Amino acid sequence: MSRTELLNFLKKEQVLMRLAMIDTEGYPIVHPVWFVFEDGEIWAAIERTSRKARLLKRHERVYFTIDKSTPQPKGVRGRGIATLIDNSSLALEITKKHLLKYHGSLDDSFAKELLDAIPELIVVKVTPLYLASWDYSRTTRG
Repeated sequence: MSRTELLNFLKKEQVLMRLAMIDTEGYPIVHPVWFVFEDGEIWAAIERTSRKARLLKRHERVYFTIDKSTPQPKGVRGRGIATLIDNSSLALEITKKHLLKYHGSLDDSFAKELLDAIPELIVVKVTPLYLASWDYSRTTRG
């Protein structure tokens, strides 16, 4: 993908980010998360007491993939630095953006349940250090 296509993919595709971290035994562990991409940063909101949050407190270095497999595989992968931000207003803002992107509404019971959980959330900001992309729709093999 061109740089413009890569950035548009990150901003618009309704796909999960698979966030890879190192667990307490030194093994990689991957968790799917909702995300938004804004101003060159990847933003997510996770439960503050989750395993993801505990691991990110120990190691800030992450790897991620954001991809779709149909109709033809394409996506973005990269490494970055994850920063945890304990800010309820920001968690609310990010969660609303997640709901609109992935769920399409802020007004139903599912959205209300997530918005009610804001005090339990912490924001993850991933600053990409490296990005690469692939797009098999451009090949005859895709």
